[in-house]
Amino acid sequence: MESLLNVALGAVRAASRKLAHGVDRTDRLRILNDSEEDFATSMDLDSERTLVYQIRKYYPDHRIESRLSGSIGGADEQTAWLLEPLAGSRNYLAGLPWFGVAVVGRVQGIERHAALAFPQVNEEFAASRGQGAQLNSRRIRTGSETRPEGKLIGLYAPSSRRQALCEWQERLLARKAVVRQSGSAVFDISQTAANRLQGGWCGASAGFGVLAAELVLKEAGGLLAGESGQADIGAARELVFGNPRMVRELLRSRSTPRTDSSTNSRSKSAANSKPATSRKQLAAEKSAHLGK
Repeated sequence: MESLLNVALGAVRAASRKLAHGVDRTDRLRILNDSEEDFATSMDLDSERTLVYQIRKYYPDHRIESRLSGSIGGADEQTAWLLEPLAGSRNYLAGLPWFGVAVVGRVQGIERHAALAFPQVNEEFAASRGQGAQLNSRRIRTGSETRPEGKLIGLYAPSSRRQALCEWQERLLARKAVVRQSGSAVFDISQTAANRLQGGWCGASAGFGVLAAELVLKEAGGLLAGESGQADIGAARELVFGNPRMVRELLRSRSTPRTDSSTNSRSKSAANSKPATSRKQLAAEKSAHLGK
């Protein structure tokens, strides 16, 4: 029997080839779900079918769960495959390169293996719990940076989290971070594992792609935490990622009260106007005195 990681890698490679072949004919795609957080096209469905076929060849009795179709049966409840057929569906439809496919192998309730492929940038991430992470068969580690100043920080959130996104961008720019937005949380987390990004924030996602990217990040020495720093992200509304010290610093920035720049501007304007008023009063008093 093939190892779970090898099967996961074979599945994402096959699905990523299908994505790559169809990327130039997106005009043929049908939109299956137009909601922003669950956006899906007919290519998502084609990719899912490819993943299921590849896994069923080796493990026909394993349970499969997909972001698109939910549970796809299987008598073996001890092992489950979690599928993200197309992470970054909107990017794919728009012809942008930041999209991919991900598979997680869960054994007895624990995510043990993860494989992700991003065909347009020719990158393949893989990780097994306790055995490190790899990018294109090369071991990777997160960076050691501890502060966001001058570092590349990824941001992503759907429009329902626009206010939080704007607040994060404002805080990071105030600290002179270099903000990047790819439009895919799965892509950003994976790039952080490879130290292309030094950290990031995204709105919480129910997709399995984030679970795959999280395992890669952790095996590369990184951390994915909720908005309060909690390791259990199941109920989180926001996710922060990077190496542990960078995550701690980003969470500290989030909890620091913001300064209302408009209030400060008004206060400064009022303060500057006071001396001018005083000078006018002095001139008037001087003229009155001379008149006497």
